[in-house]
Formats: sequence, structure tokens, C-alpha cells
Amino acid sequence: MKLRTKKSHFQNLPEGRAPKRFLPGMVKILYFMLLLSIVGGVCYVLAMRFLYFEGTGIVEVEKRNLSPLRSGTLIHLYKNQGERFAVGEVLAVVRPEQACRETSADIRPLRLTHEIASMKASREIFKSQVKPVGPEDIATQKIYRALEIGRNPALERESKALQIEQDLLTEKIALLSAKIRVKERELAAIKEELVPKWRGDCGIETMRALFSGVVHRIAKKKHEYVVEGAPLFTVIPDAGQVYIEAYFDWKVLRFIHPGELMTVLFPDKSSRKGKIVRYGSAAEAAPVTVKRDYLPVESKLRVYLSPLNESDRIHWKNYDRMDVIVTGERQ
Repeated sequence: MKLRTKKSHFQNLPEGRAPKRFLPGMVKILYFMLLLSIVGGVCYVLAMRFLYFEGTGIVEVEKRNLSPLRSGTLIHLYKNQGERFAVGEVLAVVRPEQACRETSADIRPLRLTHEIASMKASREIFKSQVKPVGPEDIATQKIYRALEIGRNPALERESKALQIEQDLLTEKIALLSAKIRVKERELAAIKEELVPKWRGDCGIETMRALFSGVVHRIAKKKHEYVVEGAPLFTVIPDAGQVYIEAYFDWKVLRFIHPGELMTVLFPDKSSRKGKIVRYGSAAEAAPVTVKRDYLPVESKLRVYLSPLNESDRIHWKNYDRMDVIVTGERQ
């Protein structure tokens, strides 16, 4: 018996591919990128840790204080903060107080001058009383002693008394000369101590610049009272020093050598090279050891850096008292 099956109407076609989706692909790419960045960051941190060492520092610009010689009123102020000045330029004018004229008279120089003049006059009088003995007198005395003739006891006593008197006069002259030298040195020291008062310079004081630079700070305003010796101007000289104080752990001391270069990163992300000048303990300037619980407080390693050239020095001056990051190589 022959069976017949119904003819199939389905056709076998090749299996196709699913349509690609954008989001899963991006997630996969971002995942691999994140993984690579983590691995790269870890490698970078390890490399920086084993190849370089890092510390913090601060930029220091040399500053100088200008003070008046005498106390008084600031009557003129020719410069403001941030302005430049040249050599010999007038910065300010100070009118001394009235007490300056009252206290400026010092009788010590006048007294010493009179004492020196009196001593010199006495010395001249003593010198005039000295009777020099000539060669012929000495020869005659030798002949008399040799021949034992013409000896007169009264004359000899008179001669001895005269000789003693001459010796006393010579000693007085020498003593006065020594005292005059001492008084003259004392007078010179007093004149040097009281230069403004000795010269009678108690008038208006004009403060002039001895070097060129920039006014960093002004302590007083016009018509205010200024004290003798107190800073009136704080200035930054053009030729002043600029350096960086950097601080590190003592573990990196073996990598610190004078003359080697280190990288300095400034707050604006600019970087320059600096040369190691010297290094030491941050507590070396302390007169006594600071202790905590009877143990010395641990100090940091302080390293001084200087710029390599004039361009770097000018660049560093723009970051006065700003924090910087200093990096060195472990070699």
C-alpha cells in the first residue's frame, strides 16, 4: 500500500544575524577604556613613586626695610605701593620733632676738644723747658771724668738735679702725648656715634633710594608720625635674591646633592628648573631644641633652590610667598 504525504510548503533558508545595537557596544568600549586607564594610572603612580620624590615649598623674595634717621612727621610721600624707583630718587620727606633740636646738643665732643687743646698747650710748655745736651757737652764730661780735673761737688749736684728735672720733663711729655692720643680716639668714636648731631643736621630729612627696586609695602601715610629706626618702606631690590625653601622627608636625603636640578611647579601650572644650593634641618635656626613630652620635635629636611638664569629669577619673583610643588629624581 502506497502512502502519500502532503507536500510541505516551508522552505529552509540560511539563518541571519541579529541587528547590531549601539548602546551595548559603547558600554563595552567604555569598560575597556576605564580598565586601561586604571591600569595606566596605577603604573604611573608606581613609576612616580619609585623614580621621583615630591615635596612642598615656598618662594621667598629678598626684601629690605628703609627707616628714617630721626623721629618726626611724614610730610611728603612720593611713592605708592607697587611703584618702581631708581637710584637717588626721593622716596619721602620727614620733618623731625622739636625735641630733636633740644636733645641734639652734646657737650662731650666740646669738652674733649678743650681737654685735648689744654694738654697740647701743656706739652708745648714742657718741651720748651727741655734743654737739649749737645755733643760738645757730652765730650767735655767724658774728658773731665777721664782726667779727674775740674771737679766741683756743688756743680756736680747742680748738674744731677738739672738732669733729674730734664728726665721728669721728658716723662711728662711722653705721658701727655699718650693721654692726647687716647682722648683723640675717644673724640673720634663720639663723633662717629653722633654723626647727625655733631654735624648739626637736625633739619628736614630727605629719604633717597640707594638702589633701584619696587615698593612692596608702606607702613605710614602722609602726615602720620614715624619713629626713628622703624621701617617706613619695605622694598624689593632689583638685584635682590630669589630662592625657594622646599621641605621633604628625611628618607630622600641620599638623593639630595648641591648643584643638582629639581622641577618646580608653580600655582599657575607653569614649571621651571631650580638648582640645589644647600640643604639642612628646618630647625637649624632655632636657638634651643623644641621638645614635646621630653622628646625633640621631629623636623623636616629643608632644601634651598636658586633659579638657573635671569629669566627664571624674574619669573619666580611673581610668586612671592606662594606655595609650589618641588619634584626630584631618585638617582
